[in-house]
Amino acid sequence: MLSTMDLSRLVRRFWPGRSSLARPSDWIEAGSLLILVLLLMVAVPVAGAVGSEVYNTTSQLAQRQRDDRTPTTATLLDPAPGVERGALGELVRASWVQPDEQVAVGKVSVRQEAAAGDRVDIWVDRSGEVTLAPMTDGGAVVAAVATGVIALCLGVVGLLLAYLLVRWSLDRFRLRRWADEWTRVRVEWTTRQE
Repeated sequence: MLSTMDLSRLVRRFWPGRSSLARPSDWIEAGSLLILVLLLMVAVPVAGAVGSEVYNTTSQLAQRQRDDRTPTTATLLDPAPGVERGALGELVRASWVQPDEQVAVGKVSVRQEAAAGDRVDIWVDRSGEVTLAPMTDGGAVVAAVATGVIALCLGVVGLLLAYLLVRWSLDRFRLRRWADEWTRVRVEWTTRQE
């Protein structure tokens, strides 16, 4: 737990205050840190809004896919060539009933060795073409959460890089000023000794 003393030390560390030793570059650095903190606080709700928008879009897409696609069972007409168990197989000729009750023949993917006559669950669109299963509501949630987290991470990394660039520039400026000041002092000391 942060005590009042710890908090005041932290503030003094990052905020120059009324010190006569505070340089303009110190104020710029403190201001950029304050802007960084404020933008980081804004980044969380922005990432939430991005995730929410992605969820709305993907859930509508999932609903359209569910309305357009129908599950059916295909009967394999040919045996599947030797495929390792659990791996995606090659396309095998099969027949299935289309949504308009017509029998269609085409190729479907099998996951294991299959013999002619085996039945495979597939999805077809309104025209009867084999397609992928529709996106689920859970898939829409996963896509939204992943997008929100990625947006937040990218925002945080971008803001931190911008702050580090400001600090790096200010440090280079301060080092140049310090070197110039030492050069001036060296010249004064050298002229005094002569």
